[in-house]
Amino acid sequence: MIKKQAFDPSTKRVFAHRGMSQLAPENTLAAFHKVKESGVHWLETDLDLTADGQIVILHDESIDRTTDKKGAIHELTLAEVETADAGSWFGSEFTGQRIPTLPQLIDLINADGLNVNFELKPYLGGDERATTLIEGFAKELKRVSPQSQVIVSSFNATMLKQFKALSPDTPTAMLFKRTQSKQDWAAIATDTGSKIIHPDVRGLTRARVEKLKKAGFELNVWTVNSLKAAYHLFDWGVDGVFTDISHRFPEAYKRQ
Repeated sequence: MIKKQAFDPSTKRVFAHRGMSQLAPENTLAAFHKVKESGVHWLETDLDLTADGQIVILHDESIDRTTDKKGAIHELTLAEVETADAGSWFGSEFTGQRIPTLPQLIDLINADGLNVNFELKPYLGGDERATTLIEGFAKELKRVSPQSQVIVSSFNATMLKQFKALSPDTPTAMLFKRTQSKQDWAAIATDTGSKIIHPDVRGLTRARVEKLKKAGFELNVWTVNSLKAAYHLFDWGVDGVFTDISHRFPEAYKRQ
């Protein structure tokens, strides 16, 4: 029997999901800076647009869950967003953390030498403002250091194609939920110009992973909060995992 060759952990990506979100409040500069402190090289984060057209870092459609204020992000101005405390809910030592702007995050990425996956959220403010988000993002992205790797992902194929038209050399990834398991992921990703697929870990099978890898796609799986599950996925051939526990991965996995 031929023994299967073990994978090289240093070739696998470990993405700190919303920054180091178990050590600091998610999607804050504190959480992003702890990525470097923890020896991890990739972070994942989310983009959205304020009422006055400023790009900020936020996962939810509103600021209710992660700040001491309330309101839909697309109905609030940047000045209003900047009054919200985005850290005290996590711990008193993070009191005063704010929802970062995209320029602030890019400054941190450049200073800390990090790689990043930006997710373009499906925008509730309408198609015109979604275009404003994409155009502003593509312009600001030019400030990222050439030493940093960037992936841009989205569940929204239209937004991904719009971005790809503005930044054709930036790698893009199509996100898929478990409920989309019957769709032709390869065809959809190809239509957006993407060579990377980001599938939901739930319901993902080894056979599908092997088929997509054989077709030439890279796969980064979300959200994998078990080291054992991550090892199984890497053994299947996936290239990376998005996780809230990136700080717990052995050093060998943090080198990529």
